[in-house]
Amino acid sequence: MRGHDDWVQVVLVAAGGSRIVSCSHDRTVIIWDASTGGRLHTLRGHADAINAAALSRDGSCVVTGSEDGKLNVWEIQTGAHIVQLDGHTAAIRDCAYANKILSGAQNGELRLWETEPERNPIILGGHTGTVFACRFSPDGKRALSGGADQFVRLWDTKNDWDTKNDALLGEYWAGAPVRSVAWQTGSRRIAVGDDAGKLHLLELEGVF
Repeated sequence: MRGHDDWVQVVLVAAGGSRIVSCSHDRTVIIWDASTGGRLHTLRGHADAINAAALSRDGSCVVTGSEDGKLNVWEIQTGAHIVQLDGHTAAIRDCAYANKILSGAQNGELRLWETEPERNPIILGGHTGTVFACRFSPDGKRALSGGADQFVRLWDTKNDWDTKNDALLGEYWAGAPVRSVAWQTGSRRIAVGDDAGKLHLLELEGVF
């Protein structure tokens, strides 16, 4: 399966396993037929390398985040461009997609976006270094972010707030830059990976 001209940074399996989505530093997104390996759509909309991508909850759409500070949302079956979310002033390092979109940037900014209907994002902030990871909870009502400042932060994402402090539910200091975060489905437990080679397995009630 050849089509990209530079690093393939992200690969996702979508549409019940029938489609593969690949995102590259060559600025393109390619949607492939998983059964034949054929290229179905080549999507162009970023001005720089694509660093992150995430599938919508139903697997019908993908959001991509780039060095250019922009997010693009695409329909997987048709390759149609749905919306561009513009506002970050630094490279996007990670993104997540539930009923809303969450994006973390190199300058420590975390943004929560509404896409239906499109509204101005809520800037959560909080981190003082690059946000390397962000993930929604399985129910989409909370989110985690982790970054170079060595903190994992837990956010309320189901409501609108007057300030970012209203959304912050708690934080955990990992002792090293945080590179990855994950939720254990069906529980209040999370996993955190750091630059020191450690994996932290945390109970939300006991930590946040």
